[in-house]
Amino acid sequence: MKGTEAYIGLNKGHDGGVCLLPVHESPLGMELLLKERFTRVKHAGGELNQLLFKVVDKVVVVPERIAETSFRGAEQMWNAREPYFEILRRCGLGAYTIQFNPKLRLFTHHYAHARAAATLSPFSNSLIIVFDGSGNCRSDFAAGHPEITCFPPPSVPGTPLESCTVYRQTGSRLECVLKEWQFFDNMTGHKGLGWLFTLAAVHIFNDRWAEGKVMGLAALGRPDVYTVRTREELFGKLGDGNAFRGRGKRPWEECGRVQYYADIARAVQEHFERSLFELAEKLKQRFPDEENLILTGGCALNCIANMKLVDKGLFKSFYVPPFPGDDSVALGSACALRYENESEPWSPCPWEDQIPNFGPRESAPSAAACRDIFKGWTLRELSDPAAEAARLLSRGKIVAWFQGRSESGPRALGFRSILADPGRPEIQDYLNERVKGREKFRPYGCSVLWEDAATYFEIPRGFESPFMSFAPRVRGPWRERLGGIAHADGTSRIQTVRKSQNPLLHRCLEEMRRVRGIGCVLNTSLNVMGEPIVETLADLRRFLEKTPMDAAVAGNILIENFREARVARSVESATESTVSTKAT
Repeated sequence: MKGTEAYIGLNKGHDGGVCLLPVHESPLGMELLLKERFTRVKHAGGELNQLLFKVVDKVVVVPERIAETSFRGAEQMWNAREPYFEILRRCGLGAYTIQFNPKLRLFTHHYAHARAAATLSPFSNSLIIVFDGSGNCRSDFAAGHPEITCFPPPSVPGTPLESCTVYRQTGSRLECVLKEWQFFDNMTGHKGLGWLFTLAAVHIFNDRWAEGKVMGLAALGRPDVYTVRTREELFGKLGDGNAFRGRGKRPWEECGRVQYYADIARAVQEHFERSLFELAEKLKQRFPDEENLILTGGCALNCIANMKLVDKGLFKSFYVPPFPGDDSVALGSACALRYENESEPWSPCPWEDQIPNFGPRESAPSAAACRDIFKGWTLRELSDPAAEAARLLSRGKIVAWFQGRSESGPRALGFRSILADPGRPEIQDYLNERVKGREKFRPYGCSVLWEDAATYFEIPRGFESPFMSFAPRVRGPWRERLGGIAHADGTSRIQTVRKSQNPLLHRCLEEMRRVRGIGCVLNTSLNVMGEPIVETLADLRRFLEKTPMDAAVAGNILIENFREARVARSVESATESTVSTKAT
């Protein structure tokens, strides 16, 4: 991509990143660099200097082709702590801040979410629901902005922030048709669905980023234990003094209040679902001719609610982008520039072309790089990596699957994955305890042949879920054979795989169907709890050194028999610890 003309999108908030969107080319040719993948700190945000240095040689920098989401004076705060602006100027990165580049465009948070989703979606027309923890505050909108002119915040004390925004998409045009606001600094009410899940994550797990755990734990909750009528009642329960104050998996599992937390999680999930259904019904009544619905923003990761909304039949088709959270905001800013005033032609991205892996081109593995990074390990070149992986999986092995460019989102979708046989009854406990270091209740999703998915799951034939955005129930006859990927409520988060979307994973699934009689594999992210998904081969090596995997397939290289490497790593770590102790 060296010297390519591109729109450049920036996200300096959490899940920060830089997007390079080629000019006059397919959006699928973009690169999305996420800060967490390079710092190895989950949800990393803030200044983007490390990523920008990687961008400099890739693209032609045109000041008016750079955009970001407005971020409430964050750069001024950074500059108060250190000479942030002076560092940018000295490093030749002045074009990436409005401080030195008056042509840099600022777009609002929910609009950027919607732009990213519309750019990648398969629909020519749709309604787009954007809902998350919070978007921009009222003061970030320019005077007379149509979104606040049409939908002003209510007159209550406090600072209004975006909670939920709905856009109507017609081709490349987006029209705001609804906006809901929330207030964090008043005494009661007016807080959104996303913030409800955030507070639940803090209350239950003492972890701001554990919203997904709340969704998973809800399946273990008892019905009607907390029959709350309003969101305010739920917020009251989340402040009742029973919050978990510890840290980590073991203290939480041994705290003695797990059932209480499960009941609270269920109440939160059920309220979320009711609120989403009410919104969808209101939109359908207002726009009866609209048949397509897009969900985006962090709340769109709630695959249980998404599936229940599908089952209600209000809309004909649904789409959730591969990274609906703030990983998508940098892309959305670049897309806002590209399609503003219809300056470039737009066309929908058909289902068969839906892909999730927009990581840096250099993140794709090569045989030479594998031999270099894994020097001294047992390596074997494969003529058919997919068939070899299926052979290992059918023998009960757990395989690290490292292929192509990395996924650009929170879920592994067949490029940085851990794969296992979904029929192994003990596989969930083994992965949670020995490999991932996760709580016992945490479920696993799967990848399944698109053409066979309706055979195993309660979905209509041809249903699309290429990014694990929906969690249908496992059909009765298959529940035992898919016990490794069925949650306590009988559902499983599924990734449907077409051959055109991921030929290598599709072939692996075909081989599994031939050998094991079912075209499905357990698929979870290639990482341990608390770390971002593996990005580079060096990250893969560190992962293999500390986890009991059976094999890894990186490109067409099989890596196996690495017990010796783990032993060597253990000795090295013990030596480092001894030296450190003596020094202390």
